[in-house]
Amino acid sequence: MQFITTFAAAAAVLFSPFVLAQLRAPGTSPAADTVAAQDYCQCVGSFKFQDSSPNNPLTEVTCYAFQGLKDTDTGYSLCNGITSDSISGFSNFCASYGDNGARGARCCNKGQKFQDCAVVIPGVNGK
Repeated sequence: MQFITTFAAAAAVLFSPFVLAQLRAPGTSPAADTVAAQDYCQCVGSFKFQDSSPNNPLTEVTCYAFQGLKDTDTGYSLCNGITSDSISGFSNFCASYGDNGARGARCCNKGQKFQDCAVVIPGVNGK
């Protein structure tokens, strides 16, 4: 009986929405024509995958620092309530973690397609 209880608990944790979102292949992105439901920013890239790909763990950390509203309903971490006016500071914060950090940030305005969102990579196309 204890085995069944332990197995059920492990399965619940393994298949929770949070864990499933983190299990996405690193470097994957939403479809290019995905439209932003509201203003958001997210950390992008790492030294392991493309600069344009969402970086979920650092988006969550940065979102708390910027007092945004974290959302993972799409399977990707978004920091809602942050406008593209904040992209410079958001991207610098994302990139401040060095080799373990993100490369920069993407900010989208409500109604904007994913492919059209602003992406800033400090030292490449940002300060």
